Amino acid sequence: MTEGMSDEEWLEHALFYFLKALRVLEMNPEDQCEVMGNFNVAFEIQLDVSGPAVAMAASPISYFTEAQAAELLRLADALKTLPEEAIFPKGLNVRSHEGSITAMNHPSWAPLRIQARDLLKVLESAIQRNVAYFQ
Repeated sequence: MTEGMSDEEWLEHALFYFLKALRVLEMNPEDQCEVMGNFNVAFEIQLDVSGPAVAMAASPISYFTEAQAAELLRLADALKTLPEEAIFPKGLNVRSHEGSITAMNHPSWAPLRIQARDLLKVLESAIQRNVAYFQ
């Protein structure tokens, strides 16, 4: 997948960072902005969660169950269909607190926070395996 990394190494690292992003997605808007440094928060979360989800679910060495893979893809699809105002609020600089907090308070993010929290539960067996990989 990535030069210098085995497929297994890529998958475990991708999952590790995906889980960090997923935990940010489940936070409230204020905490999301603080953790992400008030810099283009909506776009970064959208990219950090939806980007690796598809590749991980499709990986031939993936150990996700069918149900887990389906939920990964469902969240990625939902993130990719967010309205533009939820990513780039009109007239605001998304590299500022005001722009980031406005974007993250868009109502479209609320169900995604719940979906992220639920996905963390669904992925529990994968999370345990990922933790064991890094021990």
